[in-house]
Amino acid sequence: MIFIEGNEVLNIIIVEDEVNEAQRLSSFLFQISEEYKTEFKITHFANGLDLLSHYPSDIDLIFLDINMPLIDGMTLAKEIRKIDVNVSLVFVTNLANYAIEGYEVEALDFILKPVNYYDFALKMTRIISRIALSKDEKLIIKTKDEEVGVPISKIKYFEVQGHYVTFHCLSGVYSEYITLKEIQKILTREKGFVQCNRSFIINARFIDTLKGDFVIIGKEKLPISRTFKKDLFNYYAKYLSGGYRG
Repeated sequence: MIFIEGNEVLNIIIVEDEVNEAQRLSSFLFQISEEYKTEFKITHFANGLDLLSHYPSDIDLIFLDINMPLIDGMTLAKEIRKIDVNVSLVFVTNLANYAIEGYEVEALDFILKPVNYYDFALKMTRIISRIALSKDEKLIIKTKDEEVGVPISKIKYFEVQGHYVTFHCLSGVYSEYITLKEIQKILTREKGFVQCNRSFIINARFIDTLKGDFVIIGKEKLPISRTFKKDLFNYYAKYLSGGYRG
């Protein structure tokens, strides 16, 4: 098992129904790409439904117009968060009163229309820095038949079964012949992983509820043992307050 670095290309989507506005953002991004020697791959969607029906993998940043037909940008952002908890969202709008609602979808920033290059470049400098800091590492899982690269942020939990570890990921379930100690050297508490019993170590970002003696992750219930219960509850409280971020 090894880590590989995330793609150096920044994958960006612009969701904008006004062609001129989309072209303006694209031209600004190309200019920033030249100035900062950062490679961008830019894809444009004219409406949010097209994006949801053809949602790409490995997207780093999405610019969302709020006032759009078919589905507005804020509703679209909430739908995106159901399938992608990691992508950075930036709203481009002439409506400044959406800032509070933006916190619900963990929007990285708001850019007001009409967009000018100077303000846009200042914001993009901060945005690129934050994305670079959170750029996901990938874990290479060696199964019997293949090697699978999985972003660690998309591993929900892993389960120890004898000499095998089973990784329960958003993309599927994979097993590797490896020891628990080897896993714990890589998937640390600082990366958001915490043990709930001898067999399960979970990614805190996927915890829906800690209820009694169980961790609820979606429709799954994982048992919490008495040995790990106090530490788990303390860890999760600190995680929610921002003390840990994987």
